[in-house]
This record gives sequence, structure tokens and C-alpha cells, in this order.
Amino acid sequence: ESTGVSPVLKARGLSGKVDRRALQQIGASNQSRPDLAQAFVAPGTLAERILADIWKEALKVGQVGIHDNFFDLGGDSLLVLNVVSRARQAGLTLTPAQVFQHQTISELAAMDGVIAVQAEQGLITGPVPLTVDQHWLLNRGMLDLHWADMITLFEVLQPVDPDLLAQAFKHILCHHDGLRLRFIQDEVGWRQVITEPDDVIPLQIVNFSDVTDAELPDELIRLSDQVKRSFNLTEGPLISLVLIRCGPGRPEYLLYTIHHLLVDGVSSRIVFEDFLTAYWQLVHKQAVQLPPKTTSLKVWAERLHAYAKTEALRQEVDYWLSLPWERAARFPIDNPDGLEQNIQGSFQVVQGCLDFDETRFLVEDLPRRYRIPTVDAVLMALSHAIMKWTGGEWLAAKMIDSGRSAIPDISDVDLSRTVGWLSYTRLLAMRPEEDSDPLEALRLFSERLQQIPNHGLDYELLLRCSDDRDVAGRLAALPQPEFWINYG
Repeated sequence: ESTGVSPVLKARGLSGKVDRRALQQIGASNQSRPDLAQAFVAPGTLAERILADIWKEALKVGQVGIHDNFFDLGGDSLLVLNVVSRARQAGLTLTPAQVFQHQTISELAAMDGVIAVQAEQGLITGPVPLTVDQHWLLNRGMLDLHWADMITLFEVLQPVDPDLLAQAFKHILCHHDGLRLRFIQDEVGWRQVITEPDDVIPLQIVNFSDVTDAELPDELIRLSDQVKRSFNLTEGPLISLVLIRCGPGRPEYLLYTIHHLLVDGVSSRIVFEDFLTAYWQLVHKQAVQLPPKTTSLKVWAERLHAYAKTEALRQEVDYWLSLPWERAARFPIDNPDGLEQNIQGSFQVVQGCLDFDETRFLVEDLPRRYRIPTVDAVLMALSHAIMKWTGGEWLAAKMIDSGRSAIPDISDVDLSRTVGWLSYTRLLAMRPEEDSDPLEALRLFSERLQQIPNHGLDYELLLRCSDDRDVAGRLAALPQPEFWINYG
């Protein structure tokens, strides 16, 4: 996806994900205030006006009152990070936890003693506990970890200076400590450390002048594969930038590759936006000045592991063990007695499309009028379809989450600009509700989802980070969920 930070680049290729810009046009087309129960009250103080402008831009609505609820307007956890980041740039110190706790502009602007998270701004080095998804990937026993890379190809819209690109890249590697991670495997297992910055800048220039337009797609694929296989988990680098020159009169390209062990989707965008910011500051002969760091990856990983060992978390084990796993939906396969015969080439993709009114109902009406998150409707429809397909009584599914709100009720951590693989999957136990009224069935389904301990975020923590072999062993012995959901 294009970051939208600079007119120099545009993304090439298709990600296969939902076009959020198209969905946002539904809200953007309505320049008036959404239909909410409470009366509109205009922002008065400077802080209220700043927050209202940020909310309007982030939520794509024309008018926001100070008593409007952020989540009723269509906000979600990822938009919370967006709002917090923009607020900090505007001089307001907020944390994601504060937005979740105080969900209106009036409440946020009236807070006394706002907690300013004191994040270390200098270089951070040394050992860092593995995050949840790092545990998952490194301990799968795979021989080839190069597939877990995030690759974006940009078309360069105007000439760029390679020397300034390299300088900007060096600033990014110093600013974001998580980009300097290295991974070591020994008799104990996998571990990671943040290294000091070095003088090797992972930027290269490739000349494709002799490559024809017809040959270019295959050559780009070959180049991206070559870059991935040059990554060395122990020695580095695990991030790369390639400037591809195709000769006079033809566009240039920028191939941006980063190993998934270093970033999630949110982090990758932060890194590239900061890279473009640093580059433009250098182009205009300005000192590179990036937004302040938020809570470090090292601190967050340590807090996450400490939380995984708490007694409160251990009390959730019985919930997961008591689920009727023997009646859960199982993924139908063509050859149950010959697993190696169930190959990707035999998959079939089925797609459907909602019309404008149906989409508007899901995106706008459900969260604003009925206070039911859009995602809950998607999950109920999905679980209905899978129950009908498999004959199971309920669905255990893993859903990818940002992971930045994994520890509940914390106010001294700000991860809005923290770079690392912080996302991980939450385990959802879902059973469609039967009711003659579809909205009532959806309301009951949504309520049942809310009853899952900590929204299902703690299952993976208990399994991978608790250091309790008995707990981890009992959870690992359960049938592992076969359905994965990437919503967003």
C-alpha cells in the first residue's frame, strides 16, 4: 500500500486486501455529522478543536462533536494508534489506553495530569524476549524462513538521489532499534538481540536497462527472491532497499523488503513513512528530525512476558481447557489419510461482493446505530458458513490482531510508533446464535464474543510465553485451530 507521505512514489501490484480507501469513501461522501443519539456540541477549547480535526481526518466524517463516541463513529484499535500518533505530532500527549478509557473528545480534553509516557530516546541494544509471533515462526521447525518477508515495489515518480537515500536509511536504522535485531539459535532455543548500528547500509542500485518491458515482471520477481535469500538472521541485514534503474525514458523502481521477524503491518508503514520523511528533510537540506520514540520494543516484550506469568492469566487456562474441542469444526480435506496429497494447487478461491447499501449498513449503521462492531457481523456470517460446510457445532479460529493492546488496563505504555512484530493471533470461540430476528441474533453473538477472556489475546501468551511447561503442554495437546482470519 502507498503510505501517502510523499508524491515521489506510488505502490505497484496488488496486495489482495480490502480497498480501505473505497470503503472510506462511503463515510467521506457524507460531509455532515453521522446520525448519533446525542446532540452535536461543537469543540470550544484549542485541545478540543485539535482532536476534532484529527478525528474527522482519521474517521473520514465531516463533523465531530465533543460528546461523540470514537467507536460509535467507526473507530477501531488501529485507528486509535493513528489518532494517538497525530495527536502527539500536534503537541498533545495521549496514549492508546487513554483513548480506550475516555472515548469522547470532551473526556480526553478534560483529563487532569495526562500521563506522558517517558520513552528512552537514545540507542537501545541488548537481549530482547521474543514476541508471541516470533516464537510461533521460529519454533515451527521450518528450514526456510525467507518466505516470511514483507515486500513492496514502488514506482519512482521523479529522480531520487541514491546518496541521500542511503543517509535517510541510516537515520531510520538508528532511530528504530527493532530494525537492528539479530537472531541466534543455540541449545536452549532461539533468542534475539538488538545490535549497535553499523556502517553497512542495505541499499543497492540495480541496472535493468537491458531488460525489456515484457521481461521486467519476471526479473523483478527474480530480484525480490534474490534479496530475500540474502538475508541472514544472525549476521543481518534483515531489511533492504533496492533502486532499480531501467534506462532513459523508462520509470525507476524502489524495492522495499523487510523480514517479518522485525515488523508487523503497522510497523512496516511507520518505518517507510519515517524513511520518506528523513529523505525529504535531507533533500531540502534540513536536519533529520523524526517524531519521538514511543515505548521501546525491549520494554514491551519484557512487560508482555511478565504479564504472561501472572496468576490472573493462569486462571484463564480452565476456560480454554473446558471448551468442547471434540465438537469444534474441522477443516475438510480431500485426502485425510494422505496429508501430503492435499496441495495448494487444488485450492479453489470463492469470492463474493456486497452492494453499496449492504456495505454501508455494515460499515456505518451497525457500529453507529446499533453499537455492534462491523467485524462481529463478518465473524457471525463466517461461522454460519463454516458450520454449514463442516457440520461442526462451534468454530475455533485464530484472528490476527495488532497486539498493541494485549495487556489490559495499562496507561504507562505507548506503542503508537513502536516498531516490531507486535501483532499476534487471538483465539475466538464462536457459535452462531439462532433467533428469528437477525439483529437480535447478531447482538447475542457479539455479547458472547465479549465474554471471551481478554478478547482471546491471552491464549497465545499462555501457550508460548508463560514459561509454565505444564500449562503450555496442556494447551498444545488441544486440537489446534485450523481457521485463520485476517480482518483489515
